[in-house]
Order: sequence, then C-alpha cells, then structure tokens
Amino acid sequence: MTTKLSEIDYNGYVVQIHYNPSLKTQPYLIRIYSWDNDPYEIRLEKVELKELSHLIDSSIGEKL
Repeated sequence: MTTKLSEIDYNGYVVQIHYNPSLKTQPYLIRIYSWDNDPYEIRLEKVELKELSHLIDSSIGEKL
C-alpha cells in the first residue's frame, strides 16, 4: 500500500512524494506531473531522498 506523504502544486507542476513500506528497496517514489506530458517517476532509498533534499536546500540557499 502506497501512502502519499506530500504534494506541492506550483505553476502548472505537481510534485508528489509517496512511501510504500512493503518495498524492501527504494520505498520512496517522487512523481512529477506537468500539464503537457506523462508523469516522471523516480524511486529512492531514504538516504537518497535526504541527499536530494539537501541538494535542493543548498541550491536554493545559494540563490537567495
């Protein structure tokens, strides 16, 4: 069973993060929707999701 952890809707894009505890590897799913194409999906381990979060935070911090 997959649980949606969060959803962000911004400027025509929707980003969802899902979690499936029954998967032994890569239980996190990031799904990105835009108005003009099929969703892009990537599965990650928890540590990879944290690394991605850190990368986003550091990239935004450099721009501010």
